[in-house]
Amino acid sequence: MTKKSWYPWVVAIDIIGPLLIAIGMIFSKPIEYIGVTLFACNIVVYTAYLLAYLRKNALDNKATFFLGLSCLAFYTVVVLSILYPLLKKIFFLIILDFIPVYGSLHALVLFYVD
Repeated sequence: MTKKSWYPWVVAIDIIGPLLIAIGMIFSKPIEYIGVTLFACNIVVYTAYLLAYLRKNALDNKATFFLGLSCLAFYTVVVLSILYPLLKKIFFLIILDFIPVYGSLHALVLFYVD
């Protein structure tokens, strides 16, 4: 991927996006929205490229599985984030309800990988 001409832009947006989000949270909502949009679009482009790469190139089965799983996890999180306002009204969920689930999943995955 580093040989691609657009790769430096992906890296730059990966660095600038979270900075804009943090600055926007403190000073200005429009800056935060710009940062979130840049960062999310950047990750969508990266994961789409990675999935296409994994499909065309043979890697170790374990590496392919986990890279593909991480891409699909990102898309799942995006869909759930978009649906969160609707789910909140239907199931009366709040962000604090997701913290134990999120933490448990990370703990299980890290335990399995180690």
